[in-house]
Amino acid sequence: MYQAFFGFTQQPFSIAPDPRFLFLGPRHQEALAHLHHGLMGSGGFLLLTGEVGTGKTTLSRAILGQLEDQLNVVFILNPRLSEQELLASIAQGFGIEGVDEADSLKSLTDAIATFLTTSAQAGKHPVVLIDEAQHLYPAALEQLRLLTNLESDAKKLLSVVLIGQPELRELLQRQELRQVAQRIVARYQLLPFTQTETNAYIDHRLTVAQGAPSIFSEQARKYIWQWTQGTPRLINLLCDRALQLAAMSGRKQIDKRIMQEAADILPLAKAKETSPKGKRSWPWAMAAAVGVVAFAMWQFVPIQPTTQSEPTPTEEVQTSSRHIYGQPLQDSLSKLAALWQLGSMSLGQQPCERLARYNLVCVHGHANLANVSTLNVPALAFLHDGGSVVLRGQQNNQWLLQDAEGEIRVAESELANALSGEYLLFVSPPPFVNEAHTEAWRTWVSARLKQRVPLSLQQSDIEQQRTWLMDTAQGLSDDDGWLFALLASSGDYQGPQLRSVAVEDYPSERPLVEESQIAEQVRYGTRPLTLTDIHVPTFTMHWPTEPQEEHVSQAPESAAQEEPIAEAEVGSKKPDSNATADTLEAIFEQAVRATPERPAETRWSFDLDEPTQQMPAQQQGVPLLSELTAEQRQQLPKLSYDQHVYQSRPEARWIGLGQQRLAEGEQLQGLRVISIQPNYSILSWGDLLFRVEALENM
Repeated sequence: MYQAFFGFTQQPFSIAPDPRFLFLGPRHQEALAHLHHGLMGSGGFLLLTGEVGTGKTTLSRAILGQLEDQLNVVFILNPRLSEQELLASIAQGFGIEGVDEADSLKSLTDAIATFLTTSAQAGKHPVVLIDEAQHLYPAALEQLRLLTNLESDAKKLLSVVLIGQPELRELLQRQELRQVAQRIVARYQLLPFTQTETNAYIDHRLTVAQGAPSIFSEQARKYIWQWTQGTPRLINLLCDRALQLAAMSGRKQIDKRIMQEAADILPLAKAKETSPKGKRSWPWAMAAAVGVVAFAMWQFVPIQPTTQSEPTPTEEVQTSSRHIYGQPLQDSLSKLAALWQLGSMSLGQQPCERLARYNLVCVHGHANLANVSTLNVPALAFLHDGGSVVLRGQQNNQWLLQDAEGEIRVAESELANALSGEYLLFVSPPPFVNEAHTEAWRTWVSARLKQRVPLSLQQSDIEQQRTWLMDTAQGLSDDDGWLFALLASSGDYQGPQLRSVAVEDYPSERPLVEESQIAEQVRYGTRPLTLTDIHVPTFTMHWPTEPQEEHVSQAPESAAQEEPIAEAEVGSKKPDSNATADTLEAIFEQAVRATPERPAETRWSFDLDEPTQQMPAQQQGVPLLSELTAEQRQQLPKLSYDQHVYQSRPEARWIGLGQQRLAEGEQLQGLRVISIQPNYSILSWGDLLFRVEALENM
């Protein structure tokens, strides 16, 4: 081994999750904070997703190690379990005796419930951590949700940490799992390291092993970043191989030549030698999986001295590539705006605000290609490496996209592997949008609902159709944006469409270009725009209301009916007492009928659970946070909205602001919680009253 040659105290780039080598870049620190806050909060589901080899398992073990005195953790490493097998594994992991897979679901659930109640009294919070959770069966996830229904007055009795690849997010978007998705109190998508973080990661591991960071030259580090795209597991594989080769050749520093030889452990490395620096995105998720296999095979392959290998015949004749090359967000936004006939205009640092002037609404969503295809609207899609492309056409399983190198036709399976699942798109609203009481809005919504609902609901009332569409759009966006996009893109939609483009007319491959032939893009001035810089206004759907029936008060028929009564009174010199009583009763009934009906007295309340009529907050003049002026928003304290707990009893409700727990009536930094509702909270800042959607940061 090379440890003695370099003077290492231990192997610095082992792929084993050694806590001594734990490195927390800014993104990993943020993920750790989310997990910590979720585990120490109200309980429920926590979600941590990321590509293969990005450090999800290492990170989860780190947080559980920090909190081991306060948590009782069960690890589920093989999630391909039936409902009974999963519950039995959880029960056995908690040390519950007398249970096995043959028990019924009820007996297993009862045993776990008894244990959770006892643990709550003992003060040690139970946690179930499931790795590779994208392989869970939906029925097993539903059983986990039922377990999290158990709660005390302060918190749920069980936390479930789901760790998995991006496919896990797609799994949770399924219709039958929408209740599980709504229970997630903290979620984080772990991304690979940036180039700066990659260098810091290498230095950290060398330092822990008592090695010198100068072992890897600057040129070698550029190759490491270019070939691994910041994936920790691939960095470890490549650096470990380079150290082996350097020790065999007796060299104390690793340079470009050694890195080129070491790159044989990674697939597609040679093809990447001709790619522009920091520009091309290759399917590194697949490379991670293949890389692990290559590492296992390498254990049995003797190391050869460093030689300059000759190009293979395949490399000599390779003239085309299907790589997807991500581009800066500003470029994708301009290209998407051009599809709406706005020209190649610059949209500035807040493109959604500028697009609003041209009657376009930004919609930000977490979806998949099938969801985008349903909309049939061009969209901006984000890649795993942070770059972006524009999806401008689709036919069958072929997509046309615009990236940094131009336009190319890509198979749906290949494109899905490259995308992160995050999208930004534009839709055009009608001039009467959200005017709930108008006939125009009612007609517009009703016509488009019929275009979207299945045949079985074509003759149903608007309430049933609306429920179906809301279920369809559940979880695709944090507000009602995707729901509105489904309506706006149907009917007599006049904007650009994916399926109006002849995708088959575009090439599926492009010529390979040498690095020296490609001019680097240099940008001056402000730093490149990222999605976190963009303020996407929250869109709330105001469904049409039924027209109010007019109450017409009819005047009393005094002339026609009082005259006979008067004549009866005059003509009778000795009125009968019974007749007089009947006459008075008739007059009273006429007066009652003639009196307009007085509306019942209404006492308005913010609280959905008070026995009073609820007035929607937007009709009470309470604006959304996004509707406040820029000056008003600047005055508000910058606080994160981390948790939202709504229960039927007002005293049990609370939200997490700035990592502090606040109930109704409490305040933090001058910000007072007025009311907590199922999907939003009403806050006040001095005399300013406004509404904040659940988990929307200030």
